[in-house]
Amino acid sequence: MAIQLLGIPFLAGIFGSVILGLISFLAQFMTKRIAIAIAGIAAVVTVTGAFVGAISALVATIQFSFPDYEYAFLFLPSNFQACFGAIVAAKVLRWAYDWNIKIIQWKLF
Repeated sequence: MAIQLLGIPFLAGIFGSVILGLISFLAQFMTKRIAIAIAGIAAVVTVTGAFVGAISALVATIQFSFPDYEYAFLFLPSNFQACFGAIVAAKVLRWAYDWNIKIIQWKLF
């Protein structure tokens, strides 16, 4: 009788320590995984915000005006250089954005 009563707390202690170790391992693993996911989401949001801000600034630099009807500007607006520069800069920004998102995806997955 004394052996059975002595064995139950012993087994409960062993099972308790095993379960506690398993729970702590899973909590540590999940915490690290969640932290990595949050960091990835923050990086994507930051890169996307910078991309949207840069494109907005490019669009704001273009001033819409009428052509001055002289020579080549008969077919081209007076802000042709600004428009062309904005198009090239937007394409470079898009390339940099895609590249950063691809790197973030490589790091996460």
